[in-house]
Amino acid sequence: IKRITVSNILSEAISTTRKSNPEAIIVAMGDFNDHPSDESMLQLTNCDVGPCLTNFHAAFDYTDIGSYVYRGNWEVLDQILVNNRKSPDTHWRASQNNSGFVRYNWMMYKNEKDQTEVPSKTYGGSYFYSGFSDHLPAYLILEKK
Repeated sequence: IKRITVSNILSEAISTTRKSNPEAIIVAMGDFNDHPSDESMLQLTNCDVGPCLTNFHAAFDYTDIGSYVYRGNWEVLDQILVNNRKSPDTHWRASQNNSGFVRYNWMMYKNEKDQTEVPSKTYGGSYFYSGFSDHLPAYLILEKK
């Protein structure tokens, strides 16, 4: 319920921004702590009553690509969403092919027992592991038209 409440607040902020600046390019990004298929995220991509954002990381939902590992499964919690502008004067474009998650070996922890790799976390409970983060960063490449 809290994530849906936050999604509603974000939707209202986007609506307010669009009223004052209809040509605004709106980007919502971060650790939403929900999957692209969860209600809180679907509200943001709804074009009938919602803000009508495009979630560039939705295609990775329930695949073996993601930003976070939970119980051995990759999840898409970190996402970038952009509004669907109808104006032809924008000089930038993005496509599903230009999004993903940054993943370098130095960011990963390799379990020698089963050879699986997960993001190398900084803390686990009261233990300091000195890792990068338990999430991989999401990216979106914008191309000049």
